[in-house]
Amino acid sequence: MIGLPGDIIQIKDKVVYINGSKFPEPPTVKVNYEFITPRGLPNPYIFPENSDFNEDNYGPIVVPFKGMEVELTEKNLKQWEIMIKREGHEVELNDGKVLIDGVEAKKYVFENDYIFVMGDNRNNSLDSRYWGFVPVDNIIGRAILIYWSWNSNIPTSNLPEKIKSIRWERIGKRIR
Repeated sequence: MIGLPGDIIQIKDKVVYINGSKFPEPPTVKVNYEFITPRGLPNPYIFPENSDFNEDNYGPIVVPFKGMEVELTEKNLKQWEIMIKREGHEVELNDGKVLIDGVEAKKYVFENDYIFVMGDNRNNSLDSRYWGFVPVDNIIGRAILIYWSWNSNIPTSNLPEKIKSIRWERIGKRIR
């Protein structure tokens, strides 16, 4: 977890900033700085949909908090639609108007607090950059150790190479 409710998250050339300050990288972080996807080259798989963000240049974006109000327009609806749906509402665009549960809405007030999570293997982590914010209520524990670690880029169809890629030095290590 790197971002709490209300924090502003930004990634500039793979460097993470929280509320404008550089985030201290944990000693276990793995980041490949050899190739950086430039700002303005959007990744269509990145959250929120239709943003110009990519995995290496992301944000700034505010982590939603209970009571946070966002303006809704035809232009920015895709940015907030999935979050509103996750809070249990129907969302649609009808004749240029945003409807929530069938009622025209020009704004939305979040009902929950959220966090932004990011993996320590930054180049191979499907995290909040890809699927969005996590409701605080969904946190049920704290990670304490690395259960398994291998190169996820090697397909399981190439089992001998996959097995060779096991990172034995990481397995069973405590997460601090």
